[in-house]
Amino acid sequence: MSALPNVEEQSLVLVIYHSRLFKAHWSVLVPDRGTSTRGTRIHVSGSLSSGFEHEIIREYDVEATGRSHSIIPLGTITPGALQPTVSVEPHDTSTASNRLEEIALETPAPGPSLRSSTSGAKGRIEVQDCQFWVKRYVAALVEQGILSPAALDVLATAPEH
Repeated sequence: MSALPNVEEQSLVLVIYHSRLFKAHWSVLVPDRGTSTRGTRIHVSGSLSSGFEHEIIREYDVEATGRSHSIIPLGTITPGALQPTVSVEPHDTSTASNRLEEIALETPAPGPSLRSSTSGAKGRIEVQDCQFWVKRYVAALVEQGILSPAALDVLATAPEH
């Protein structure tokens, strides 16, 4: 009888950058082995008025920013989601190198979600920001079977400020 392969699981964490005046910035980090603060950061950057763009930052160090932050475990993913699909330079922030990153780029970045006071539009709008995007991205990972549905519960109780 052959032994089952030893498949190590990789953690996935939510990084929350706190702000006193605005909503916190959320991003997802795939930590390097043996650390919870260095790895590949996956997020969208931009603003409510101009919209957001995907950004994948490899060799990212959360501590180096000096910003107030929290790191909350989302769960584990199997290494298959991190198997390289293409070779990518470390400084390339817009090309996916594995399935996890492909799903991030397939999850649409929010467009502008603020209306000008002169637009004449009435009623509430759904604010689509980095937190909105992280929720959609994690939901896509759950749908693909890459991450446990428990990650959605983590996001539902994560600090928004």
